Amino acid sequence: MAKKAPKPKRAATAGEKKRARARPSRLQATPESQDGQQRQTVVEEPPDEQAPFPIVAVGASAGGLEAFSQLLEPLPASPGIAIVLVQHLAPKNASLLPELLSMHCKLPVRQVTEGTTVAPNRVYVIPPGASMTLHDGVLHLTQREGDHAHHTPIDTFFISLAEHAESAA
Repeated sequence: MAKKAPKPKRAATAGEKKRARARPSRLQATPESQDGQQRQTVVEEPPDEQAPFPIVAVGASAGGLEAFSQLLEPLPASPGIAIVLVQHLAPKNASLLPELLSMHCKLPVRQVTEGTTVAPNRVYVIPPGASMTLHDGVLHLTQREGDHAHHTPIDTFFISLAEHAESAA
């Protein structure tokens, strides 16, 4: 009996690629069933740290700790997204936000430093007195100009996120 040549693979559609990024999986063959048919089951795999992933940004005023905590608390340890929290903070005071949020979150929470590369399954917090932008998956910081300048860190980051992450934002 001659073996059939394998079918050529067709290119994935944009929707199929998006679903594959959102929920990586692989097919696993199982033993033949009673009717002699080979069955396949889908096995979920953890998100690939290098694959495209959604970036979720949330902005809040200085009193946003409770809202951030309520948002993060129910999240699983590996949601496959990056979360960037942008809060209006006093420019000269140290922020305890990463430590406080870590008590309510299964994900690692860290304050952003210049050049931080965004990765899934992490929470990033803007430092006090800074504006933040995203470019090629890297967070960049600029210091706030004076105490009286019009400071809009949430707007600045959201515009940057929309321009650089596009549909992954």
